[in-house]
Order: sequence, then structure tokens, then C-alpha cells
Amino acid sequence: MKIFISWSGQQSKAVAFELQKWLQEVIQAAEPWMSSDIPKGRKWLDELNGQLSQSKVAILCLTRSALSSLWMHYEAGAIAKTEDALVCNLLLDIEPGDVAYPLAQFQSTRSTKEDIRRLLQSVNDAVGKSGGRKLSAPVLNRIFEANWERLAGALAAASKQRDDSGPGSSQAPPDGGALDPFDEIIGVTMLSRGQSAWSLDELVPTVMKAVNPSARMPASTALLMLARTFETKNLARLMGNGLVTRLGEGYALSESGVAYFEQVADRVRDFQRSAGDLDRQ
Repeated sequence: MKIFISWSGQQSKAVAFELQKWLQEVIQAAEPWMSSDIPKGRKWLDELNGQLSQSKVAILCLTRSALSSLWMHYEAGAIAKTEDALVCNLLLDIEPGDVAYPLAQFQSTRSTKEDIRRLLQSVNDAVGKSGGRKLSAPVLNRIFEANWERLAGALAAASKQRDDSGPGSSQAPPDGGALDPFDEIIGVTMLSRGQSAWSLDELVPTVMKAVNPSARMPASTALLMLARTFETKNLARLMGNGLVTRLGEGYALSESGVAYFEQVADRVRDFQRSAGDLDRQ
């Protein structure tokens, strides 16, 4: 049974990496996967969408900076639409009350021994429901006790990592940095106005609807966090690449940005259509 492990930022990635190794050893019928497993040269979006469509369990490794990750919101929403899917928030140095809608609708697991034990039981139950070999409760508990300290140490080490990739970071990637899928969705969304300006209040909900047309808009506090992420990560990267400029109080595509996003618009819209197909499953 495939398990999709979602992460955003260095702390979150460190937790995801350790959790992936640990789950493979504790429940051998489980196949945990994270995006860093994509082989070089493969079509990144196709591979990601394939894993999302096949996974019956998703574990979101949530740190404070990951809470506003647009990509994690998309991954969680895609799997949540899959029939009988289980989506769990694994919290690192945050509390359930820190998690805003829409991620708040999923069951939260603190990184404590008993909460992780219950998460493992849920994963084991999902293995059985998917037709895999489910471990008996005594066997599962014995394996958990034998392996818990190793995971606990890894979680503690991850919590000490500095995470500069969150919404509080003011540094844009060097030389603009390579664009990620959300950068391109933002650019294609902005393309509808040519080189006219967008305010963040307009751009954020429009992009969220472009990613998932059936999604409900999060609360205003969550939208503010997303807007901050747009500015400090996505728009900063687009500006660093010369594709977006400031125009008054808003943002607009540059001439080269219009030319670039006209070229990639069909590919990006194909991705959005595949996202919509996942949402309808």
C-alpha cells in the first residue's frame, strides 16, 4: 500500500525522510514515498500526480513554516478526494490549534510516543483495508516499542534544524532560482491580465481556485499566511527571474514574463486539468 509523505521546508523534509525509512522497516507491507524519490530525468509533475492518485494514506509533515505551503495544500486535497483515503497531520513543534482550515479538517498527530503509536495503528488498519498483510496488534506493538527510540531521536534532531525556507524568510533564491509548479500557475493566472497589476488580495484566491476549483477558501488568517508566502517565496522567485515586476502596490508580468508564460501556458493548464481529475476521484 502506497503512503504519500508530504513535506515543505528543510525541517519538514528531515522529518519526512526519517519517517519514510522508519515506516518501511516497521510495516513492510507499506510503501512510503516522498517527492525526493523522483528519479533524475523523469517528468516531475507526471510522477507526482501518479503517486497522488495511487496513495491511500497521506502523512503531512507540518512545521510552522510548512503550514502556509501551497503545495502541501494541493497534495492533501488531491488525496483527500480519493475514496477511503486517510490524511494525517504530523505536527513538529506546533499544536493542533496552530493548524488552520483546510488542513485543520484532518486528524492531527503530535510527535509523542502514544500519538505516533496511534498513527501507526491507523496505517496498519489501512494496509488491511487495501488488501495487504495487516499486522496483529501484539506484533505491531512489539515492533513499535523496538523501533520507537530511533524515530524519537530523529524527530528531536529535525526539530533543531534551522528552517530558512518558511514564510518568514526574506531571502529570494540566488539568481531567481528554478521555478516550481506553483510559480508557473501564478504566472499563467497573471497572464489573463497581460502586464496589468494584480493585488495580493486578488491574486491569492484566484490562484487557489486555479489549483483546485472546488476548494473552499480558507479563513482570512490563513489567506494572510498564504499571501506572505506568495510574496517571500513565489513572487520573489518570479521577480528574481525577471518575469514579474512591482507595479504600484501590486505585481505584474514583465514583457519577458508574458512571453514566457504564453509558451508554457498549455503545459501548465494540462497540469491543472490533471489536478482536477484527481479531485473528482
